Amino acid sequence: MYSAPMTVSHAREIARWSYAPPYDFYDMGEDDETVEELMRYTAVLKGDGLFGFYCLGSWAQVPAGRGLGYYREGSGAVDIGLGMNPEHAGRGEGKRFVSYVAAEAVRIASPSLLRLTVASFNLRAKKVYERLGFRVVGKFRSGTAEFEVMELLAREHFPAQTR
Repeated sequence: MYSAPMTVSHAREIARWSYAPPYDFYDMGEDDETVEELMRYTAVLKGDGLFGFYCLGSWAQVPAGRGLGYYREGSGAVDIGLGMNPEHAGRGEGKRFVSYVAAEAVRIASPSLLRLTVASFNLRAKKVYERLGFRVVGKFRSGTAEFEVMELLAREHFPAQTR
């Protein structure tokens, strides 16, 4: 697994990804605005294929959580947003992917805390995050969906990178 700058080709491929219900909540649609936003993200490749993507910082936040104080400035946290190719979802590859993205976030940003936000119904992802040490620190609603904010102390899981 390795990171690469997002290309228009990768962004269009991601925008076409289609997840099985209830994960179709994450389907994006291939409009120009979606592709433009994805160009701010980083592609994760495995072999010759697009495995997933990630983003760091405010792009990884759910806007409704900002007004509720979940994304505090100066907290030493970096927010992680990620998505995995639906061809790989549910096949036991999530832990490796999330570990890779978390390590990249620590390498790039040297945070004391890693934070992510997940839709509450996404039990599969939550299980992976919890196995890696993330803990729920809050919940909020945005539209019809409930989200959970999860945090992980980076120095406990990536000590060499956070010194």
